[in-house]
Amino acid sequence: MDSLERRRIGEKASITGILCNLALFVLKLVIGSAGHSLSVVADAFNNMTDFVSSFVSLVSVQLSGKPADREHPFGHGRTEYIAGFLVALLILIVGVNLLRSSVERLLSPSPLQMSTLGILLLSATILIKFVLFLYFRTTGLRADLPVLLLSSKDALFDCLTTLITICAMVFSRYVSVNLDAWAALALSCLILITSVRQIRSTATPLLGSQPTQEMTTALTELASSHPQVLDVHDVLLHDYGYHLYVGSMHISLPESLSFHDVHAIADAIEHEAMDNLGIQLVVHADPVAVNDPLRDDLMRAAQAVLSSCGNDLSIHDFQLDHTCVPAHLSFDVQMPYADSALPEEDLRRLLTDALHEKMPSLVCQIHIDHV
Repeated sequence: MDSLERRRIGEKASITGILCNLALFVLKLVIGSAGHSLSVVADAFNNMTDFVSSFVSLVSVQLSGKPADREHPFGHGRTEYIAGFLVALLILIVGVNLLRSSVERLLSPSPLQMSTLGILLLSATILIKFVLFLYFRTTGLRADLPVLLLSSKDALFDCLTTLITICAMVFSRYVSVNLDAWAALALSCLILITSVRQIRSTATPLLGSQPTQEMTTALTELASSHPQVLDVHDVLLHDYGYHLYVGSMHISLPESLSFHDVHAIADAIEHEAMDNLGIQLVVHADPVAVNDPLRDDLMRAAQAVLSSCGNDLSIHDFQLDHTCVPAHLSFDVQMPYADSALPEEDLRRLLTDALHEKMPSLVCQIHIDHV
């Protein structure tokens, strides 16, 4: 699907959400005000938030479809993540206000005056919201629009909130407990939980995150398909929205290759990444001394230390320079963030001691990469 078609679908869905949520807000506000129901009024303002969310979605779809320019060379795709974050923030605000109002109503209860017609009209709004959920979800998946998928979850959540509200009003006729206020309190907690989750999910790509395992595997397999490539590491990707990724990777190549051959291999991998995966990739080549017995012996000693640590650690860019006196060794250790409880200085000391047992005069330079 091209960007123009995707933008047209997103605009249509957003306009539909704007009209439906505005109508639902007015209807629920009238019903809630007439029946003195806090939970219905709160549900109405939740629909007003959905109205604003749909408007934000419309703006984000229009902006994200703009082509790249001088100020934004990678396009405007991240506008969708910003819009999703704003939607989640609006939901959070509604949840906080509803929580405060619920506590106030519990402390100062007032009788409900909800009519049967009002309950029937509220029941009809559940059906409308469920149809809107199906529409947003189907459209969001087909056009790959994250902000619409967020709106679909919110629409389904609205079905639940309205259903809880109706149940509270019906059963409040038969019990002395202020179910309307308790229902509003429960809804506020659900809204707060949902908003926090959505804030986290939309903020992650804005802050930057690790590439998925599928993408890392695909890039590793692509580079490893070249027989000269000995190792692939330091795969970094930046998400710019709508399948636009820019990144880099390091590959290890035999140092005996000519500069021309190294450039040709790196260039081929970059073109294949763009053609097959749609990733703008920069490839960095690390030279490796093949069939160097001393280097291999030192590397086995370092790997034995990492294995004894019991962590998911790995070594790359293992470079031994024989021309220096004394010999100079440098390499990188990849340490997952989950295992960062192991102090870096302790790890360096263990590695240095093991390497000095093999070669006492060796100068070691060890760099820790957290991945």
